[in-house]
Amino acid sequence: MNARTPVPRRPIDGGPATAQAAEAEPPPVPGRRERKRQALADHLADIAWDMFQAFGFDAVSMEAIAEAADVAKATLYKHFPVKGALIAHRLHRELAEGMPAYRAQLARLPDTESRLRAFLAAAAEWIGRHPGLFAPYVRYRLSTLGEVLGPNGDVGQRSGTAGAYLALLQAGQAQGDVRRDL
Repeated sequence: MNARTPVPRRPIDGGPATAQAAEAEPPPVPGRRERKRQALADHLADIAWDMFQAFGFDAVSMEAIAEAADVAKATLYKHFPVKGALIAHRLHRELAEGMPAYRAQLARLPDTESRLRAFLAAAAEWIGRHPGLFAPYVRYRLSTLGEVLGPNGDVGQRSGTAGAYLALLQAGQAQGDVRRDL
């Protein structure tokens, strides 16, 4: 697993592009320490992803991931307490990288129904390409649900999926495709 097989960066999540999104200022550039932390997290998640694809999620241990990544087990556990977190990190990175283009693609569709169908079809396609990783991802996300909800019960933006659904529904309400009392 020295050479990584490129994974298509087709997101499963998105929403209609808005003028606000296009005009939003780019996030601040992270400092050196944060960039190094992020690079290590990306490296660990990529190694784990490749191993999960090659051997199956259940057959790969955290210890094997640490060994393959050439880091101490404590380093791996510091960044990712469980294997599901590695899948989430990789998937969320894919979503973030592909989101602007995917939102623009969805915005070109004529109505809310077609946008939702495309959104769900892309999700189903991702699941079909990674059948052994979807269930562990969902288990992990459900186990961290309390961390996703904000103090007022509002939905966090960890993967962007909830925000994408919300954007799709709000755009549908603005178009008159979706009732406003939802």
